[in-house]
Amino acid sequence: AQQIAPNDVVQVSFHRDPTCSDASTQTLDFDLCCSCFRFSRVIVDSTSKEGYTLGDGRLGWKLNHFSHTCGAGQISNKFAALTCGQQEEGRTYYTIIREIRKRAETCDELQSQNKLKCEQGEFPGVPYDASKEIAVGAPTPNLSADPVSSSASKTGKEDKAKKWPKMMSFRTECPAQKFELRGGKKATANHCLDATKKRLTVAKCNGKSEQQFQFDGGHIKQGDLCVSATLTMSACGKPHTVTASGTTFFNIKASNGKCFNMVSRKKVAAAKCNAKAKGQKFVITPVL
Repeated sequence: AQQIAPNDVVQVSFHRDPTCSDASTQTLDFDLCCSCFRFSRVIVDSTSKEGYTLGDGRLGWKLNHFSHTCGAGQISNKFAALTCGQQEEGRTYYTIIREIRKRAETCDELQSQNKLKCEQGEFPGVPYDASKEIAVGAPTPNLSADPVSSSASKTGKEDKAKKWPKMMSFRTECPAQKFELRGGKKATANHCLDATKKRLTVAKCNGKSEQQFQFDGGHIKQGDLCVSATLTMSACGKPHTVTASGTTFFNIKASNGKCFNMVSRKKVAAAKCNAKAKGQKFVITPVL
């Protein structure tokens, strides 16, 4: 193996296959000299806080989800090694280190020479446009910043005073992005809407495609089928309305005026909309 140094560039690829032999969903060159390393993928807004762990052929980092800046938030510990490995926190995708590039210059020298590449991904540097949001929860720091989906920072300490929401926002121009619809109650936090059967049910989140939905023009879809007002998978009809509820959750109001309600760990129903009903609060989690 090879010891990773603080001024290295570590190329990491991300995969769905446990052998990392499929086409990567994303490949990033982690520039460890960047004080705040930001990268974007589709529409997911997240930040990776300081917490690099440099090992022998292994890189660890703290991924701070759904934030535009390298600040405190919902954090997952992530890693990549020279062999394919499954993530243990957050989404359970797979990573592998493809290359460790050594540099003779120090980080200070590289920065003074403007050789650091601290923004990567599908749309680095593109101004954030709040008008493209379908639903937004609490204000995100620096909304004029680039719509980064992940950032890694090596500046140091978490700001415990800031309580950023455990949520995400989604944009109309990215209907291909897939999401899980998780329950907002403590008892259902690890349970998702499931379309294995014709009518929606609730099951423990397992990462399977039957629990992954897409948003397209207000429709909640799987392939060519949409979730209807009666919670069945059928031909697409009238769209639903998805709105933020506080700083963390979303309400889903069907075209018939009723709201999705996760009654239990097994059942979802359509009920009269009630802002105080915890079963009507959902967490929308992107599939990475």
